[in-house]
Amino acid sequence: CFRNVGRIMGLCLLQNELCPINLNRHVIKHILSRRIGWHDLAFFDPMLYESLRKLIMEASSPNAVDTFKSLDLTFSVQMTAEEGDGQVELVKGGKNIAVCPSNV
Repeated sequence: CFRNVGRIMGLCLLQNELCPINLNRHVIKHILSRRIGWHDLAFFDPMLYESLRKLIMEASSPNAVDTFKSLDLTFSVQMTAEEGDGQVELVKGGKNIAVCPSNV
């Protein structure tokens, strides 16, 4: 798949045509060998970026421990039926590791 996308992009460059493929900001930065940063996530998924930003801000608040306990978060993701269902661990043993202010 990636090889074919590269071929299409190469043909467009060779024939001096506009490339009909819309690439995300982080993909373009990778192609240009630019540093991909935390804020690039905001252009890809604004809701995810804002949620993670709020988690980071909450980690430095005085009542952070209670807040994180009430959220009951772990380092795993529940996949939807379209994605194959099941649970995916983001780190080894992630379903048993609670998210807390010290590991955000």
